[in-house]
Amino acid sequence: MAALAIAIASCKKNDPEPAASKTASTTDSASVIAEAKKKASGSSTSGTSSSTSGSSTSGTSTTTTSATTATLLATIAKVTVYKEGTAFYYTTGMTIDADGAYKAYNANDAIALDYLSDGGVPGDWWALATDKNGNPIVQGPNDPAPGYYVSMTALADETLPGSDPYSYVDAASISYIVLPPNLEKDGGAKLGDFAVVYNAANSKLSYAIFADEGPNDHLGEGSIALANNLSINPSAKTGGANSGITYVVFPGSGNGKKRTAAEIATNGQALFTAWGGLSKLNIK
Repeated sequence: MAALAIAIASCKKNDPEPAASKTASTTDSASVIAEAKKKASGSSTSGTSSSTSGSSTSGTSTTTTSATTATLLATIAKVTVYKEGTAFYYTTGMTIDADGAYKAYNANDAIALDYLSDGGVPGDWWALATDKNGNPIVQGPNDPAPGYYVSMTALADETLPGSDPYSYVDAASISYIVLPPNLEKDGGAKLGDFAVVYNAANSKLSYAIFADEGPNDHLGEGSIALANNLSINPSAKTGGANSGITYVVFPGSGNGKKRTAAEIATNGQALFTAWGGLSKLNIK
């Protein structure tokens, strides 16, 4: 394992360019939730919403459905975020994050899970651990993926050195979501908080942890493992979903530490059930 000192860059993953499918939809939460109910029960429920352009705006208006009354929390990249009880939620698409996966990045894009350009540029490697000279650290023979770069997530095990690939949350095995710092602030979310993600296209649901941060002008991103759980194309290069993905986040529910998949499922299920489950989203 590389034993070099590192300079940890902030994990602000840029919205990738290579594939058109990686651009998340800006569908409004209330309308997609109503459509999801229509698909599930054969009837539709209308809701009202507010959406404005810009990185983040806050408001006090509400949207009402037969199951819930939610307060408008913010609008980020035209995605409306609602606050309801102990959680906030929003509906948009999903871009795929490979950060933290042992084979996320390599000098040869063809054998990596994601394009190296999505991990940064020389002098600003936001998703890669770097040495004291700012060069990306390459995994050694005793690391899980020798020859691949050490890929970071914002949530990390602080008891391990930053050059250790095991410090970070493995996108290939752990379901996690990505939030921008402006929504963290508006919603009170902290790294390590729990979440639930629902795919309206197939009614699949997955529990997740908030483990990485993204740019303030993008909302709707999850790990490879999360995409697999929701039967979404998990490729960080060409996968993702354009719309119909609802994210429910429980601020203050975590302890700021990495969790196992079993812990995420147990805590996420308990929080979601106590909050009201799918019926809270007007989905039955």
